[in-house]
Amino acid sequence: MKEEKERNNKNIIMIVLILLFLVIVGVVAYAAFNYTGSSSTNTIKTGKISMSYAEPSNAMILNNAVPTADNTGKAQTDYFQFTVTSHATTNAADGMEVVIPYEINISSKPIDLDKTQLPENKIKVYLVKVVSSTEEELVAPVLISALSASTLSVGNTKVYNTTDVHKAAGSAITTTYRLRAWIDSSMNISGSTIYQYKFTINVNSQDAFVQMSGGGTASETDLSCFDFTKFPSYYGISNVNGISEYKCYAGNPYSLPTITDVVIPNDDGVKVVDFIFAGSFSGKGITSVVIPGNIEYIEETSFFSNQITSVLFMEGVTFIGEDAFHVNLLTNLKFPDSLKTIDGSSFYGNQLTTVTLGTGITTIEPDAFGKSVTTNPNLTTIINPSGKSFDWSSITGSSTPGQVFVTGTIVHQNGNITVSAS
Repeated sequence: MKEEKERNNKNIIMIVLILLFLVIVGVVAYAAFNYTGSSSTNTIKTGKISMSYAEPSNAMILNNAVPTADNTGKAQTDYFQFTVTSHATTNAADGMEVVIPYEINISSKPIDLDKTQLPENKIKVYLVKVVSSTEEELVAPVLISALSASTLSVGNTKVYNTTDVHKAAGSAITTTYRLRAWIDSSMNISGSTIYQYKFTINVNSQDAFVQMSGGGTASETDLSCFDFTKFPSYYGISNVNGISEYKCYAGNPYSLPTITDVVIPNDDGVKVVDFIFAGSFSGKGITSVVIPGNIEYIEETSFFSNQITSVLFMEGVTFIGEDAFHVNLLTNLKFPDSLKTIDGSSFYGNQLTTVTLGTGITTIEPDAFGKSVTTNPNLTTIINPSGKSFDWSSITGSSTPGQVFVTGTIVHQNGNITVSAS
């Protein structure tokens, strides 16, 4: 009996489980709205993901591992600790949020030639996050074989997915995670076989997207919803790539879904998109739109006659054409500092109450924010931080001519409008 017990102990000691955690940040999340400008290189990023680990090396090795009960596995002091930090590099507009989703997944790696593969239905993983030195369970002990496939990295296995929500540029959200792994107690050990299992842990992120605070997600709209047109030269601008038609509207003949909350894509799958051509979204029943900074030019009647209640212009947009948002339901507007020109009647026929200009504005054409008893009747506030004078009589349709100033009060037959610097 003594000899048999010693032999069994020797066999158990020969079982070696190696858990190799290589820190890999996959598909680094330079999310939504990365772009390269057509005239000069200029990159704008909504958000990104980074990962770091707090171990002396990038490997954790458990020797003499034996089948372990869940309670014991959860309490073990051998774990791999790592942090994930998401960064917002663009401000969200009022009432909006920049959302950065990411996934923690694992990838099996080849074992040593002299070892035997330990099956994934015998390995359990357990994930917690650390909050004020206390562990909070995220993923209860689960067999690797019971996990689902990663949605972001082909061939990998998803452990956990979550999102970070940001409001301001420069904000960072850091989460500390601990991953434990052990041989499940159901593993039957016999003989002198040396088992091994290796896997890496990865953090992958989707493109960030913008949503209304509290919900109303509008992630980047599928490319199949758009027709793209390229011109080697367009009004003196070289190598233009623009959206010429939006196809995901109600009753469309393309067998495409109806999508009314639209996020303009960064590119067409190959080339950056920098134009929205005239009339491309006109009359399509759109209710909200996010326009990333890769779009420099929004041509005339682009979004004419929709039901748009929310529009987000990201830094990078420079031109809004005539009647671009004429006949919609907008109440508040906030423009980026990059915007230079707002053409005539661009926002006529809305329900504006407040307009916030950017510092880079140089030209505002007649009736851009035209006010009457039926169009923008409640417009009372315009914020002009540019330090430039404009002809507010012309811009708002006031019957009192010659009201040219930086800040002041626009005398208007349908209610005065205050122009302030902030």
